Amino acid sequence: PKHTIEKLLKIRVLKSSIMICNTFPVSLLNWIDCASTSNISGKQYLESAVDLALMIIRRIIQNQAHEDEILADNVIVHVSDSSTACSNSQILSVDIEIKNDVPTGLVDHRKACHALGKLFLLLFSKRKSQSSWILEGAHFQRPEIGKIALGGNSTNDIKLLGIEEGESLSLTEKRINRSNEVSTRKSTKRTVSASSFLRDLGLPVSVCRLVSDLLEADNDELRSDMAFSFLEEVEAEMLQLSEHKNQFLYDRTCPTRALEDTTLFQIGGDDALFGRELELDTLLNALDRVASESNNTQQHNIYSGITKLPREAVFISGHSGSGKSSLMKKVTHRCRESDWFVVDCKFDEQMDPLMTILNGIDASIEGFFEKSWPHTLSAGKVMSESILTSIDREGINQLCILVPNLSRFFPDVANPKDLVGQSFGNGVIGAGRNRLDYLFHVLIKSICLGSKLVLSLDDLQWADTLTVTIVLNFMSTIDQTLISPNISFLGGKGGLLLLGSYRENEVEDDGCLMNHIRMLSQSLSVSFISTAGLSKSQINDMLSAKLYIPKRLTSSLADVVHKKTCGNPMFVKEFLKSIITNRMLQFSVKSRRWVWDEDTLDLISITDGVAELLSVKLRILPSSLLQVLKIVAALGSQVDVRTFKILDQDQLGFQLHWAHSLSIAVQEGLMEKAGSVYSFTHDSLRSAVYNLIPPVEQKLLHKKIGTSMMKKVGVLDPANVLIAADQMNLCHNYVTLSPHERINIARLQLLAGKHSMSTSSFEAARLYFESGVSLLGNDDWHSNYSLTLELYEMSALVEFINGNENSDSILQKRLESIFRFARRFEDAFNANILQIKLLGSRGNYSNAIRKCLDVLSQLGESFPEQIDWTLAESCVAELKNITATLTKDHICQYPKMTDQSKLTAMKFMNLITLYAVAHKPMLMPIVSNRMLKLSLQFGFCDDSLLGLSMAGYSIVNFGSDISTGYRVSKLAEALIELNPVRQALKTRLVTIWYGHSKPYVEPIQSAREIFVDLYNQCMLVGDVENAMYSWLFYCNLGFHIGSNLDNVEKAHSILIEKTRKFKHHTMLSAMSSFRACKILLCPGVYENDTEIADIKTFEEIRTIAHDSNNEHLLWHVDLDEMQVRFWFREYIPIAKLSEKYRNSKSKRSFELLRKFYDGISSFSFARDTGEEFWAQIGEECVTFWTTIVSLSNWNFENNLLLLQAESSYTKGDFADAETLYEASILSARRHKFLHEEALACELFGIYYCDRGMAEKGWDKLQLALQKYSEWGALGKAASLEKFMSWVNPEHFKKLKMME
Repeated sequence: PKHTIEKLLKIRVLKSSIMICNTFPVSLLNWIDCASTSNISGKQYLESAVDLALMIIRRIIQNQAHEDEILADNVIVHVSDSSTACSNSQILSVDIEIKNDVPTGLVDHRKACHALGKLFLLLFSKRKSQSSWILEGAHFQRPEIGKIALGGNSTNDIKLLGIEEGESLSLTEKRINRSNEVSTRKSTKRTVSASSFLRDLGLPVSVCRLVSDLLEADNDELRSDMAFSFLEEVEAEMLQLSEHKNQFLYDRTCPTRALEDTTLFQIGGDDALFGRELELDTLLNALDRVASESNNTQQHNIYSGITKLPREAVFISGHSGSGKSSLMKKVTHRCRESDWFVVDCKFDEQMDPLMTILNGIDASIEGFFEKSWPHTLSAGKVMSESILTSIDREGINQLCILVPNLSRFFPDVANPKDLVGQSFGNGVIGAGRNRLDYLFHVLIKSICLGSKLVLSLDDLQWADTLTVTIVLNFMSTIDQTLISPNISFLGGKGGLLLLGSYRENEVEDDGCLMNHIRMLSQSLSVSFISTAGLSKSQINDMLSAKLYIPKRLTSSLADVVHKKTCGNPMFVKEFLKSIITNRMLQFSVKSRRWVWDEDTLDLISITDGVAELLSVKLRILPSSLLQVLKIVAALGSQVDVRTFKILDQDQLGFQLHWAHSLSIAVQEGLMEKAGSVYSFTHDSLRSAVYNLIPPVEQKLLHKKIGTSMMKKVGVLDPANVLIAADQMNLCHNYVTLSPHERINIARLQLLAGKHSMSTSSFEAARLYFESGVSLLGNDDWHSNYSLTLELYEMSALVEFINGNENSDSILQKRLESIFRFARRFEDAFNANILQIKLLGSRGNYSNAIRKCLDVLSQLGESFPEQIDWTLAESCVAELKNITATLTKDHICQYPKMTDQSKLTAMKFMNLITLYAVAHKPMLMPIVSNRMLKLSLQFGFCDDSLLGLSMAGYSIVNFGSDISTGYRVSKLAEALIELNPVRQALKTRLVTIWYGHSKPYVEPIQSAREIFVDLYNQCMLVGDVENAMYSWLFYCNLGFHIGSNLDNVEKAHSILIEKTRKFKHHTMLSAMSSFRACKILLCPGVYENDTEIADIKTFEEIRTIAHDSNNEHLLWHVDLDEMQVRFWFREYIPIAKLSEKYRNSKSKRSFELLRKFYDGISSFSFARDTGEEFWAQIGEECVTFWTTIVSLSNWNFENNLLLLQAESSYTKGDFADAETLYEASILSARRHKFLHEEALACELFGIYYCDRGMAEKGWDKLQLALQKYSEWGALGKAASLEKFMSWVNPEHFKKLKMME
């Protein structure tokens, strides 16, 4: 509305007046005169004049001034100090005096521009006729010219130049070359132009052209295409000149200097990324969020070993050359400046993707040691402490093999030689892959704890499934990567930002990468950026900034560039390089600016995009340089100079001047150098070079390079062995090979595969072994037997370790070939071991055990087919006699077992026990007995120590002698700690020692924390199955020691996710303990317990156990159901479930809990029914627990006291019962069993209520309710409250009153 506009104008005038009250008004002409007589430099005047000109145009637009008002006499300049006027004062504002006789109406912009041009001519020429000064900072100097006096009247001044009023000064200059001027101007009678006049004064081309095009604005007859039409155009150009003075106000007269100053081809952290402002903001915002969150105190859960780290992921998609890498480099440059730990990885088609990441980490750690700032030292300490507390010496050694520079953190620990000869895997298919996954998780999380980490993964379309799975699974499960609880004191403030890029046209929407990205986005913040082609406007911004020409003048060039390149950034860059090389875009000394001809550029034909430009560019290179580039392209995207040094130039057929050639390639921007490694600046460039080689010659070149390197295979380092193998893989299917060449290449593939396995690159190793096998034929089983057997064995082994989808079928084919062609029974031992492990991994325990027994029979170690309890007891008795006198010193004095047959037999007996625990437990004492006897007769080996631990397990389970069994297993543990491969051995003790005998004797709280380390160690050797059992025991013991149920439930949830991740369906089915925890934790769940986190019901799990004949699983589901029934005091189901175990001689894990539940239930039945049968069962349980307490008073005293209290209550000895109840409560409190303190209070309260002492009972029940709530058993607390509503003392008083 009109009144609103008027109000806004009044406010604007008021604000202007307030500001002007503190300033000093000076006319523009006085300001110019003052500058002419002041001591300021030409540079200072020019920059002030540009700023003043910007203020003038803005005031003209704001005031909507007409052309008759745009006069120098009407311009008032407000300065900060009237005494210094122009020399030292600051220009604060500008006003335009408005005359009353000027007609109102719309402004004629073209006339206004013309008037503004005359005003700017006075401003920039200083109203003088002579340029006797040299512009500071410019490369251009003009001699004196004839004097032309310019007075205050602009019209008269122009007439003095010999030009009639109203005529444009700039129209006198005839255009000599279209490349020098954008538009054609015709010659007239005038002898000088405004552009030439100002140029002679030494003013920059940008100012000269600005004034010239303003003066042409109102001349219809000779108006050029570049003349201004709107005042807003003038404002935009003046703003550009003002904001970028260094670029636009100082000429680049020297062509070489001008080319350097454009920085067209330089890539640096400070260079602008034109057209990528929004994308860069998205990246930097993600960076800032992670940095901000990392400054907050991290939440650490001491019970679960979980440290929550702030993390985000950003994925950049686009076509090749769309600027993805530049965006990532910009962010990583910022991160380095902010002291982030930066890991740069760029995948390519040839290099192993996993090694790319590991090499990137290694390079970052190397750079880490180059800094000695306090914060980097602190971050290094946190990182190394985290690794030390998460894995042991062997794990550190394995990490140092993968990342060599990591050994600098552990000079006294790391010794990769310790791992020589160590086996891969631990009896489970995919063990090696799982181990690698875990090592990566530990390393990255440890880095994140010490500092903020950015993991930059460029060109993910080249990454394989294993690498994508490891990295992206880690991002979603980093909070589940367990570290030792001791790490909590470190308090590192870290975070993780994952940057990934991929070519959207080279990945499948339903492929591995995109599926993992979608899954990742469900668990954390993920941003997506798409890099489309640059628009005309964005290209114009770049050209203007790079060529130092205002955008208005580069727009025509931008149109041509966009038309030819479709805005692809790399194409744009190469196109500009091309037209500069061909002098279609060049620097004109005469014009003092870059010039071009749009018509000539428009005639350029590019049919094959950027590839054609690169090809043309490469073909004109010197032949020696091009030959070196072709060899680099054949080797991959990068090459180490050490590779060139070992190439046999005679074999290649030409001389390589590689050092000089590579240096020139770097100067030409074709390659980049980092240390001793040279790499192509872009993979498109590598492709262009490689495509210059005819297809047939490509294969021959690969063969020449590979053959050249094979000659020195004995002295090659592992990296060059892999390069040689890769070269032969690229050609052996396409070139003719002699039988001798085939065998040599097969040996090379075997060596390369072994090197890859040593660095855990199992997928690469698989490909090398497959290649080696493909070079062999059936005849080679006869002519090259050893090589063929080893290749088939290694191929089968890596399939087992890697655990891919097709591993089973390939593994089976390899094993069948070995069984078919093996010359001796001993030659098939390794194949038999893999076959047994494969059967066990499939859950086919029966056949796995049968296969072991068959092999043992052929080795002379037969076992009876029918095993009964009598035989088991007999073997246990022998075990007790054998181990009675064994000590650590005694065993250490025994010689090592050297008999190869017996060593093999020990391995197969060890394999039996892997599956016998769950499927055929009575084999355990028989097998462990045989293992100990062989060890005492032929010497001890690693498997002997496991046999000793199994002997302890058997003595407990089948001999009912917990004390002896504990001593034997403890002895085995002590001996294993002295063993170099103790880590792999300890993982085998999870179920037979740490989860069985150990908690009987040692404080159960400390026994529980061991399982965090055991989980780590199992994952470190890739034994997922025992890792899952370790975490299950950790969860279960957390329940049994009274840890907060909320934390226990979270730990169970982590286990559920891990079992799904590793497809451990048996474990997922067996997690009835989670159901028990959830029922106690959540009110109302017990009544609706059919759906709890997809965990099966007790009956469903029981059916699975029956169908699979898994007694171990059946026992645990029965025990977990008894546990739930017990806490809700449902004693009848407990009696039914317990009945089948009462007469069992076996002492299963947690058997003492069943005895406890059965004892409490039986005493309750005895009081309710008066039957002696139940009292007798209860007393048997008390007797059992009396024996148990002798093993560990800490763990079991309070339970025995509670059983004894219930026994006394049943017998009617009330005084003794009350004393025992109180003692049980105090013992549970003293030994930190919160849940059992609550139980004792509850049963004591019920005792009082049963005897009519409602108030005392109420007090105990209130205390029980409080303790259950502290435990987190809200479901149990709700059930108890319901019961308490009936025994409330007030309720009893009402009943008495009613009576």
